[in-house]
Amino acid sequence: LGLKSTTVVQLRTTRLPTYHGLGCQWSNSTITPATRLGWNLASCMAPPGLDTQSVVSLSINEESYSDKPIEFSYVVEPQISSITPDIGVSGSAVEVMVTVQDLEPFLHFNLTCSFGGSGVFEHASVRSKSIVECPFPAKYNTLDSQAPIVLQISDGVNTRQLHSPGMFTYRKKVVIASIFPLMGTIRGGTRLVVKGSNFASITNMMCTFGSKASRPIFVADDEVHCLSPEWKGGPRAVNVGISINEVKYLA
Repeated sequence: LGLKSTTVVQLRTTRLPTYHGLGCQWSNSTITPATRLGWNLASCMAPPGLDTQSVVSLSINEESYSDKPIEFSYVVEPQISSITPDIGVSGSAVEVMVTVQDLEPFLHFNLTCSFGGSGVFEHASVRSKSIVECPFPAKYNTLDSQAPIVLQISDGVNTRQLHSPGMFTYRKKVVIASIFPLMGTIRGGTRLVVKGSNFASITNMMCTFGSKASRPIFVADDEVHCLSPEWKGGPRAVNVGISINEVKYLA
């Protein structure tokens, strides 16, 4: 299995003598040089421009050597189309869903993810024919920065890296210093001033009132305002705070 570009192919045989002029012969009669890797193993580079399905065999001095030609498949290059969510906060583990076009032929390959160009790859879990789940590490060291997510695909011989078209944002942990006032009517609409640090004007941030939530009004990185939602459960006290990716931060 390969892409519509050069791919290293390994061919295993019962016995492979040492010969000069060893090559791989393809269905369009193209011959590419082959490298003897061992007594029963050789490798060669698949040429571009072949049909979607192609046959390959070992040859010596352009003479066919394989008893049975092996079918080689060309497939479309996979591409990342989206990532959800696109933000992570230090100290909070997040499962990022990466949607990949034309991923299905590679589902049985080794899939790993890397965040922020760290070069450290973690196992990615397949969720469907087009979605893999990449775990964002809770103890990530890069803070307040942006970088693409890298999905690495390996068949044990070839390794490819796909970069997300959009950036993943890494932020410091939200800290809440104070919230005022701490009382409002059940009709909702009471404005609360939340002081702290590491706030941001992002869609993933919400004000939380128990099980209910409202979108904050961003003022500065140390202040946001929250409007209390209507409460139909009668008078009661609830925990109030800020959440990012549904991870709550309380005062």
